[in-house]
Amino acid sequence: MEKLAKKLRARRSTSAHRDAVKGAGKETENFKGDVQAIAEALRFAKPVAKKVSEKVDEELARSIK
Repeated sequence: MEKLAKKLRARRSTSAHRDAVKGAGKETENFKGDVQAIAEALRFAKPVAKKVSEKVDEELARSIK
């Protein structure tokens, strides 16, 4: 979020977040794809992302020791 804030020249990351949400809202109006297909893909990606996140946490914990 800090990088986005710098790119948007926002004073705070909350401002950058608000601007990003506004932009995403505008883009969804123009989206012509299959929203259901995206939702399905994300549903299957969730367990994989959780495993990857857990592995990252384990590796970080090892590197700190």
